[in-house]
Amino acid sequence: QLQALSPPAPLTAELPDEARRRHPFTVSVKRTVLADTFDTPDPQDQSVPAGWYNWKPETDPGRFVFDHQSGRHDTHSLRLAGTHNAVWQRKLPARPGAMYRFSAWVNMEQDAPGAAVRIAMQPRGIIKTTGKESWLSGHAAPHERPPAPGTWQYLETFWTAPDSGSYADGDLTLVDIELFGKRVGANVRYDDARLDEVSITGPWYDAFSDAKETLGNWTVYSW
Repeated sequence: QLQALSPPAPLTAELPDEARRRHPFTVSVKRTVLADTFDTPDPQDQSVPAGWYNWKPETDPGRFVFDHQSGRHDTHSLRLAGTHNAVWQRKLPARPGAMYRFSAWVNMEQDAPGAAVRIAMQPRGIIKTTGKESWLSGHAAPHERPPAPGTWQYLETFWTAPDSGSYADGDLTLVDIELFGKRVGANVRYDDARLDEVSITGPWYDAFSDAKETLGNWTVYSW
């Protein structure tokens, strides 16, 4: 159901988050921006999938791996290993006023103290004072949870772009989707990353009331 791209049928959420069990709502896909199973290498750099790049602090010992041996349904995935704080990222166009859902599946081989996996969206644009592209001051909407070792877990997060497309420090042009690993000792894999432009019906306001920073920006947390 979640993998269907055409036609974009309504998706009724029955996922293991406590918020969704208490406040079910329906997500309808208006347009699929990205559906990536990580099976295509970048033509300029075969060590990363097309369109993706990565970042970590210089002192972080972690490794980034474009894995061709293991995935959720096939033999491809993105992997982080032995990292304190590292991220796979991809920049995609964003439309003012649109609501987006970013989702991915994650799998950690074994538990580690303080480990967490996270996905997030961060608005990007041209900064007024510098004229350069960078992250804007808008809320980054993450979904973070401790891993359940050895199983594939679904993560999703929602974000609404302002109708004007304007933030205090610049104008929206892109959204940066991010796959994080925190204090990961063993391998954590990410697969089936997807960005959809969506609409929501049902009591979603109540579902997200504890986590929202503003009416237009919210997230699901499942600690």
